[in-house]
Amino acid sequence: MIFLPPSHHVVDRNGSPLARAQLRFRIADTTLALTVYQDPERTSPHPEVVTADMAGRFPPVYLPFATTGVTTYTAECRSAGGGVVYEVPGLALPVQAAAGTPATFALPLAPVSTSGTATIVNLTPATFRGVLTVNASSIDIPVVLPPHASLTPGQSIVVRQSGFGAAVVVQSADGLVPVGAAAYLPLSERGEEATIIATATGFVVVHESLRGPLYMIASRSSSAPTSPPSGALYIATATVGAWVAGRIYRAAGGGGAWIAVEPRPGALAIVLDELVAGSPTPYTWSGSDWVKWSGIIASAQVLIAQVQASSGAPGGTPVYGSWTRTPINAIIENTIAGAALSSGNLTLPLGTYDVEGWRAMSGTMASAVRLRSPSSSLVVRGPSVYLQGETVTVAADTAGNLTTSQSAPAAGDIQIATRVGAAVPFAGRLVTTGADSFQLEYWASQPIGASSNIDLGVPLAIAGEAEVYANLTIRKRA
Repeated sequence: MIFLPPSHHVVDRNGSPLARAQLRFRIADTTLALTVYQDPERTSPHPEVVTADMAGRFPPVYLPFATTGVTTYTAECRSAGGGVVYEVPGLALPVQAAAGTPATFALPLAPVSTSGTATIVNLTPATFRGVLTVNASSIDIPVVLPPHASLTPGQSIVVRQSGFGAAVVVQSADGLVPVGAAAYLPLSERGEEATIIATATGFVVVHESLRGPLYMIASRSSSAPTSPPSGALYIATATVGAWVAGRIYRAAGGGGAWIAVEPRPGALAIVLDELVAGSPTPYTWSGSDWVKWSGIIASAQVLIAQVQASSGAPGGTPVYGSWTRTPINAIIENTIAGAALSSGNLTLPLGTYDVEGWRAMSGTMASAVRLRSPSSSLVVRGPSVYLQGETVTVAADTAGNLTTSQSAPAAGDIQIATRVGAAVPFAGRLVTTGADSFQLEYWASQPIGASSNIDLGVPLAIAGEAEVYANLTIRKRA
């Protein structure tokens, strides 16, 4: 009997061939190597490690016949880097046939299709081998495995879905795990296949699509949805009944059955019903929790707002000695769902936000700017900015010499006031516990010289362009 690898072909997590994969055979469940052969006559042994070609294909492997002391073996496949692809113990060695009886058998190909009529494929021990191709396109088609007791350990079958739109639902008549705790294994994608191997105690299923690393998730849910589409994937957010928080559950085609999938650390899930700027939300499994990709979410969720005035209009005269509100009056961009501008304030929904911005201040000795919620007292404040300015008296003596001083001007003296301006910055992080309203405020200590209506911004008067006297950029992180 020629050995057929439990996987129809050896691929990595992305479905690409595992070049130079390694196959080892051991006696029973020991660590002792089992000698396998390159020819049906068992005269040319393989090396202890059988290596696949660059396409992930192994050469023919012929198993030794069972002896009184050795009747089973273990097949172990690893990648070229040493990662385990599969390890299947308890496989039966072939029994040497009597004289005149062939020692090998042909593998049957048994395609089944449907045109809308209910179909059930009931496998027997004689048909539990080879490749079974089923076209499930309009209705689910159950494939029922034979009773486990009727099978010889080592027997295997590949069940393949060639249709699309429904599921090939592999069922165990005995309800044996790991075909599924509810004895269901749905194959819903065209070309999806599973290799089912009978062992001494049950069935082993080799099914790469249940290993990740990328899962397209219909939704995250705290409990099993009712009437889910066959083959749909869900992330459990709570441990309720048979569901365990963190696991992925696949709808098993009928009867309310589910297949539990244990994600690997680093696995990626795209949650289709959680949209950010119109795109589904990605999560990564850390080994203990699903972590949202906050870096990507932040780039997609941004709000840019400004304080504007018509071209040539001055910024205004400050109020000194107290925090004073400046109404925000322009939204440049907003992709944060639930964020809005209302009555000069910004409303932000539940979340974590990075905030940065500036406000024009001139002719003021010291100033600061902040974004504050009057209701929750959440605040992002910038530094105190000191602007050096002074008023100088210039006087001429009888000889015509000029002198300067800080004293009050006398008759004939000239007084010069120096005014300094800046864009006063602010930045920080906000964590809101619900929808909250925020307003922009400034503090001005005292004027440099006489106060003026340009102390909150000097206009440029560029034709067709609004004056901008403050700018805020808010990015949602989570």
